[in-house]
Amino acid sequence: MLGAGLALTACGEEEPPPPPQVQQPRQVEQRASLDDIRMDARVQFPEERLPRSQELADAIASLASAIASGDSSAMRGVLDGPSEATLASLVASGDWERETENVEAVRIVALEESDDNVRLGLAVQDASGAYLLGWEARNAGGRWLFAGLPVASATGVRAADLDGAPLEIMSMASSRSGAREPELAAPEERRVPRPQDSPARRSSPSSPTDSEPIRTPAPL
Repeated sequence: MLGAGLALTACGEEEPPPPPQVQQPRQVEQRASLDDIRMDARVQFPEERLPRSQELADAIASLASAIASGDSSAMRGVLDGPSEATLASLVASGDWERETENVEAVRIVALEESDDNVRLGLAVQDASGAYLLGWEARNAGGRWLFAGLPVASATGVRAADLDGAPLEIMSMASSRSGAREPELAAPEERRVPRPQDSPARRSSPSSPTDSEPIRTPAPL
């Protein structure tokens, strides 16, 4: 009878409500901030392309600012060894000054991050339009250094036209030993014509090159 009484008592009791479910706080990915970054006024750094590391964000801003201002000394400070040698060659030939003297904007248009590698796309805009430069960044003892990345050509009227441009490696980028030739300047087909190349300075009006169309500056 005792067992039956206990059974009846149990049947008459209501089951306690289940404990409330505690929702775990949503993990928010930490991103760097633009608040304390000093950049050239021509650099465009959209917040959605900020990296996780503040140090990397600072380094990207320094790279873009050096290109925008044509500051070869600042540029040298953010490059790895092979790219620094390429820069020295560009400076000696005058190509560095020629490529950077008319820069109107440098925009971060692509960023690909992994644990040990970062790829970056910068759109450089001048009077002729905008073109894409690819970069690879590596952390060398707490210091971020960049190397030119030979990405497939991409152009636009404005730097913002290249937002989200894919960083596809050129099919013929590999050299004999597998090393890449660093690219620090505009592709040959996109380089701004030098004054001595203008139609007005050509000596013979009947030369074949006079039939080439004159490119007008792209609208800003």
